[in-house]
Amino acid sequence: MLLRLFPVGDVKVEINRLGNLLIGRFTHFSKLKVEKPLNIPESAYVAERRQHDAGSILDLLSGISRPGEKILGITGVDLCVRGSNLNFVFGLAHCPGRAAVVSVFRLNPELYGQKNGDLFFERVVKECVHELGHTFGLRHCRSPLCVMNFSNSIIDVDRKRDDFCESCRRFLSAGEGI
Repeated sequence: MLLRLFPVGDVKVEINRLGNLLIGRFTHFSKLKVEKPLNIPESAYVAERRQHDAGSILDLLSGISRPGEKILGITGVDLCVRGSNLNFVFGLAHCPGRAAVVSVFRLNPELYGQKNGDLFFERVVKECVHELGHTFGLRHCRSPLCVMNFSNSIIDVDRKRDDFCESCRRFLSAGEGI
């Protein structure tokens, strides 16, 4: 299965390094293709929130997806879900499906007065693995350390590991939701 990574708008992350880590995390992927950046649809901007609608970006990615592949969009803009009571989202995916999007905006340690080091990249990996997990049919996990645990804040992202718990790993290995 092919994993296609798309920068969406201006995003500062090591896309090739990220892609190679994701390929290693999911045995489903045999190929990686880093694509040219996509523009964020103007209709995605939610002026009253000063954020972008994750669903609009997900629709853009879904529209270019093909059978036998997963698409992951990485963006630097702050995401929300129109009509949701959530203040923001780190990402959004079809569950199961072929497309997911992750925002690196709120994953930046400097936003919280922290030093960066590798923390930013570690957070990006966790959220990308999480959203790709949804595309394979995984739901949110109750295990607080599992990468599929819901993250309501950056504290939740930092608490969990960047890998699946045994139960989620078994689900993926069984090939369900693909």
